[in-house]
Amino acid sequence: IAVPQRQDMRVMIRVDLSSGAAGSPPLAISENISISGMLLETTGELMQGDEMNCAFNIGHNAIKVAAKVMRVDRAPSGRYRCGVKFMNLDVRSMIVIEHYVKSRSKT
Repeated sequence: IAVPQRQDMRVMIRVDLSSGAAGSPPLAISENISISGMLLETTGELMQGDEMNCAFNIGHNAIKVAAKVMRVDRAPSGRYRCGVKFMNLDVRSMIVIEHYVKSRSKT
């Protein structure tokens, strides 16, 4: 399996669902990130296949990207952990994420 290198990143993510559940969680917390996607923790349930728009910052770089929920698990805390895949990530955002992951893996 070709899994991109990923790194822990705990930041708030603004989530706007474009399909799926009617009551989308307005915020999520990222657990890790790679150039292909990230793992989110939410209080509201998302469903596999939901499409969303995510907005977050890495340093001073604002990133906005469409994403699709690929899997959902229930965490022991009662929250939901959702693996999302980025869709059409622009080159600038890809470079920012890749530099972030590489800089964190050196520490």
